[in-house]
Amino acid sequence: MTKKEQQCGKLSDAKSEAIPAEKRISIYKCQLEMTIARTAYLDGSE
Repeated sequence: MTKKEQQCGKLSDAKSEAIPAEKRISIYKCQLEMTIARTAYLDGSE
């Protein structure tokens, strides 16, 4: 399990209709924020 999965939840859960929409949205938002932060770090702009 990756750090993003531990902190945000799994993308497979975000795709599941069994998970409430609000929770799925929060998973996507968290994953996106972490991806943007990691990209900035790797780019050297952080």
